Amino acid sequence: MDPLATDILKDAHIWLNSPWDSKLDSETPEFRSWLFTLWENSIRINLGQGKVQEAINLIIGQPNISQFNFSNFNSDDRVFFPPHSKAVYSFENMLRWLAYTGDIPHARIALDAIIKIHPRGFYKWRSLLATDFWEASTPGTYNKIESWEDGLSNDATVWRAMVDEIPTESLYYLATNPDLTLGNRALISRAILTRALILNLNEDEIDRYAALAAKLNPNLREEILSSTSRHDKSDYVTFLLKLPRFRLSPNLDYAVEVDNAVANPKTPTIAPDAIDAYNHNDNNWWCKYNSENIWNKVLRRAIITPTSSKLFSSPELPVEFSPYIEIQKVFLSNHPYHSILDTKEITELEKVSSGPQFLSEYVIKNELAKPIASTPEEINLRASDLYRAVRTTRYGCNQNGPHGQYSKKAFELIHSRYEDTPWAKATPYWFN
Repeated sequence: MDPLATDILKDAHIWLNSPWDSKLDSETPEFRSWLFTLWENSIRINLGQGKVQEAINLIIGQPNISQFNFSNFNSDDRVFFPPHSKAVYSFENMLRWLAYTGDIPHARIALDAIIKIHPRGFYKWRSLLATDFWEASTPGTYNKIESWEDGLSNDATVWRAMVDEIPTESLYYLATNPDLTLGNRALISRAILTRALILNLNEDEIDRYAALAAKLNPNLREEILSSTSRHDKSDYVTFLLKLPRFRLSPNLDYAVEVDNAVANPKTPTIAPDAIDAYNHNDNNWWCKYNSENIWNKVLRRAIITPTSSKLFSSPELPVEFSPYIEIQKVFLSNHPYHSILDTKEITELEKVSSGPQFLSEYVIKNELAKPIASTPEEINLRASDLYRAVRTTRYGCNQNGPHGQYSKKAFELIHSRYEDTPWAKATPYWFN
């Protein structure tokens, strides 16, 4: 608001009012750096003065800005000039400011201008500023970085959190959408099938979801189809006991893009039937479904708060930030993904206990309802289920409380009924 700021904007106009052309690359690095600094600070000052459209016009007026090299200094010159100048940072900061202050209409106008310059970038903002959920799912289509600038703001973490709460039929739409990456679709299809098996959906729905999961998880095709073909709940439970990463939520943070040409080959992956010995809560048998926790995850990932530092830090900062955080919460509470939520299904999902409890209690109840198995096939099946039930209590969700009651019961049953099996010998302990 300094009076000098208005004078700067007035004098800067002559340098910024027409698109820069290829001749700019023949100018000195010092001039290019000065010109870029003038442009980015003109955006900043206009935003600070509330002249949002004028700030957006500075982006619209330079449609080729990302093609220019604004700095090319030797080591001595870098002492006096910025080492790099990238328009994408200014684009990102503009969107952050507009979202932070709740100016969503202008944020959408700015985004339209930005994606004309970076058509394969800023998927994160396309998702946050979307007007419907399917538009909000654009981060799920992102797989390959065409350039460094295009990769900026393609963060999919907010969208991934939203997906955990959407209803099964909407998940099915996402999983059948060829625009989404295969890694996302595979995990979504597993969640769909898991919900269908646990919520006792009808046989036609289970067959439809099983066929999709088999298609998108080809290494599990035989296991999926054989475990659902008889439509027997005991088969479903045995199947889920074997595969710790079939859960009620897609949990797309664990999606692996096997078709990504730029994927890091050193990134460790865990087979669907293997145990994650480190992350018991999220990456093995599921924790209780909690829509409030999902919403809080969305907020943590989406809310913009200025970063404090030694030069920008005081006890009053939380008070200053608070109204803007509330503005963002209101905006996010009206995000299009809320319009497709199924409260009835959410209620049913929240009734399901954690994976270790749900599966172990079913195995125990099923075992106690029958005489001790006598045929080799039946002995092997029921002993293996008890073994896996105990295993879920060691490696499955531990944030929903102790598992000791049903872990001990499954342990006692396998040793009292099937002591001579290798499954019992491989179960020396129960777990709390």
